[in-house]
Amino acid sequence: MKHRFAVIVILSTLSAALLGGCKPAQSGESGAAHADPEPTSVTVFGERALLFLEYPHLVRGVEARFLAHLSVLVDGEPVRTGEVTLRIGSVALVAQVPKREGLFVPTGSLPAAGRFPGTLLVRSGQVEETLDLGEIVVHETAAEALKAATSGGEEDPPNAAPFLMEQQWKVKLLLAQAAPRTLIERLSVPAQIVTPQGSEAVVSPPAAGRFLAPVSGELPRVGDRVSAGQVLGFVEPPLAASDMAQLRALDLQYQSLDLEIDLKALEVSRALHEARARLAFAEKENTRIANLRAEGLSTVQQQDEAQQNLAVAKADEFASRSTRESLERLLASRANKVQD
Repeated sequence: MKHRFAVIVILSTLSAALLGGCKPAQSGESGAAHADPEPTSVTVFGERALLFLEYPHLVRGVEARFLAHLSVLVDGEPVRTGEVTLRIGSVALVAQVPKREGLFVPTGSLPAAGRFPGTLLVRSGQVEETLDLGEIVVHETAAEALKAATSGGEEDPPNAAPFLMEQQWKVKLLLAQAAPRTLIERLSVPAQIVTPQGSEAVVSPPAAGRFLAPVSGELPRVGDRVSAGQVLGFVEPPLAASDMAQLRALDLQYQSLDLEIDLKALEVSRALHEARARLAFAEKENTRIANLRAEGLSTVQQQDEAQQNLAVAKADEFASRSTRESLERLLASRANKVQD
């Protein structure tokens, strides 16, 4: 049977990475010894060595030469020293030295016909490994061997370019078998993201009060990109005791300011409604985050933020409610004075 397998890529004279195989190393030895019919060939990738083995179709009792071409996988160099032991069944054929760089020629005959397991052991200062050759067939007669050689042969693909192992050794070509491999390894682990120092800022208002949305009506959210000078919102100071005293003075001294007081009352009422709405939302959000936290679906940071937002909302609601109650007492006192 005629075997071939193609080289995929040649990368450089120093090293080459490739998935594929190598062209059978048809040296002058194999061509001279086995011109017709085509020899049997075996290619074996080991862990450390690459073997291309050519031999004639074997006949019981007939001497045969086995051309073993050996390369070192890690550097693409031919095996230059050492010995090779070819075992076919119980028969061991030994080549004590290479015939030339990379080529060992164990020779001998097989005493029995049949199918036998084959191995090749290479011992060298460059590499040492036992390579499995699979099943080797020994025919009973030369006629059977010739029939096996001429039946089921495989033709070279169109435009195939021979590339002998002797040529591959000159460019130190590295070969590897095509196989599925992991290109990128991914590992999923729990982690906590910490903002780098200098990448955050705490903005404090110059005075106490409520933080209102800008003209656009939308407050920025965590993670939104903002620019220098951008208006993020407005701080509205609450009605303090001095403000309430001023309202009383205005009520006593300037009855014409009734309209302004009524407008202020509407504003205070609106502020209270907004504070209560924010408080209700903060309570729901805090409950939701707490439930997620119990199931391991939220972080400690999210829970802390929810609790902080709830505390701020409660404070705002309390301040708005107190202001509303003070204003209601003031309006009630004013109404009593008018009746009197």
